[in-house]
Amino acid sequence: MAIKPEELDYAKIYLEDRYVRSIKNKKIDPVYNLSYFERLYLNDSDPWNCSTSVYHQKKFSDTLALLPRPTYNEVLDAGCGNGIFTSLISERAHQVLGIDFSKKAAQLARERCESLANVSIQNCDLLKMPPKQQCDLIVCSELLYYLSKPKSNKELARKILVELLSPSGHLVIVTALFVDDWEKYLEEDKRLIVLKQKAFDFPPHRPYRITIFEKSGLTTENGFGSA
Repeated sequence: MAIKPEELDYAKIYLEDRYVRSIKNKKIDPVYNLSYFERLYLNDSDPWNCSTSVYHQKKFSDTLALLPRPTYNEVLDAGCGNGIFTSLISERAHQVLGIDFSKKAAQLARERCESLANVSIQNCDLLKMPPKQQCDLIVCSELLYYLSKPKSNKELARKILVELLSPSGHLVIVTALFVDDWEKYLEEDKRLIVLKQKAFDFPPHRPYRITIFEKSGLTTENGFGSA
């Protein structure tokens, strides 16, 4: 369903997000805040109800349905949280690496995926991840908002994502609609080409957009197991 910005009070919809409400109430700064997410997962193993919410299950399903390839070799689920999407994408991948900078979230993801031989979980900050591991699929679902400030974080995140992506690899960005400019910002790197972009409406929840980039250019490919 096509969604027009003028049809939505998108500011009101966005402020329904608990992280943004905390920012509005001046409880935390609008940045990549480790202590916030650590408390969040310590208090609730599924803080966004991703395992039971029809909205989040639909978003996962839509993301999987839009992937251009039936299977991938090396997948990175950046900001994997408690590992729900990580476990889903594992059915279409040879190897999956889920990372989260929250120690508790990574622990929960590891417990959820412990029976999946092709999944590994690391307590790792994307902004500190070495680019030697190249992937043919990177998924950033509801993550990049938190990397927008300061500007140096945004610049570093783009640099790392592009370097981690192998030639012809796909970068999947899932964001709330009409919230930020991450898609345009990523397009400024000429190595990234938009393959697909689709918006979804699911009242009364906030609408979301899925964008899939493909990386052009030639670099050396290395799997997660490479030195």
